[in-house]
Amino acid sequence: MKLFLQYSGAVLLALPLAPMAPAQPTPQLAPALAACFASQAALTPFSGLVLAEQGRDSFWQTAGTIDGSAAPARDTPYHLASVGKVFTQIAIGQLVDQGRVRLDAPIGTYLPGLPPALAAVTVEQLIQHRSGISGNIMLTPELAATLRSARSARDLLPLVVNQPLDFPPGTQTLYSNGGYFVLGAIVEAASGLTYSDYLERRIFRPLGMTRSGVAGGPGTAPSMSRLQGPGQPPLDRPVPARFMPDLPGNPAGDSVSTADDLARLARALLGHGLLSDATKARVFPRRGEVWRIGQAGGRPGANAYFMVYPERGAALVVLTNYDPPGGELMGETLGALLAGQPCHPLSEADRPSPMRIMRPPPPGQPHG
Repeated sequence: MKLFLQYSGAVLLALPLAPMAPAQPTPQLAPALAACFASQAALTPFSGLVLAEQGRDSFWQTAGTIDGSAAPARDTPYHLASVGKVFTQIAIGQLVDQGRVRLDAPIGTYLPGLPPALAAVTVEQLIQHRSGISGNIMLTPELAATLRSARSARDLLPLVVNQPLDFPPGTQTLYSNGGYFVLGAIVEAASGLTYSDYLERRIFRPLGMTRSGVAGGPGTAPSMSRLQGPGQPPLDRPVPARFMPDLPGNPAGDSVSTADDLARLARALLGHGLLSDATKARVFPRRGEVWRIGQAGGRPGANAYFMVYPERGAALVVLTNYDPPGGELMGETLGALLAGQPCHPLSEADRPSPMRIMRPPPPGQPHG
């Protein structure tokens, strides 16, 4: 989930089982990805894991530790931040295929009693961040209390329903966690299940994603951060992020999953059983030469990247329990290779992070 947090007077933005479809594999997938991984890790600190698959070829690589001692593992649950939005998109898509939701329908169709301007927003506008619902959701004690006490996605609607829209729906694009709170409430209204029950019964359990859920538990990778809290300067080395409240995931993100579970999800998205091809194309529209399904997600102590390349029969999972942007930069770099482009390692200068804390520590200090 992307959240806005305030530190030292600055706003910091923390930033988806059939075999894979046949495709022309990236030449020498594992050696090419291994070399690219090493180049990217040398440029930007990275502690975490990478899992890539294309056809029958696969690549698996780890670096660093999750807590200073334990190595990353394929069955370790990680917080996903905004990558959890992929689960919400899939849930909406399934309900579309079942005829319970229409993407072009005003959301008031499913959620009676909304203010008129909000009720007129369409489901598709919510998915594509074109609803006008504000993206500026601050992680305040009040928000944390609401997230902790919520028993359903509908309980999160008061966070957005009384706020004016930032622009007329469909006229602009603005990343919006609040819009995904609303999507979660639509999933509940159309299915008769709570959001968390829907994910468990309709996505995780059918795909064998046994270590995925909206809440972490024993064995979940701890959030490691250089941030200390409001008004405090970043540390030189990451430590357990005790300032981050222990909150459950929600329709906007921060559910937990493992590399193996996300690989199962990727294979399902490459197949035809999870969503119809027509719905998949609308819920995850093409935005460039190469069709990509998924996204990056980050917040203090979590940075994930999940991407599926349907036309190339490929998928990529990057998980780290350290601050952005190390994980998403690794994802972008390796993802370009899977998309048929050359390896071009990225630094934070190439993709400036509002957090601006992923810098090498002083000489003599280990990192990651």
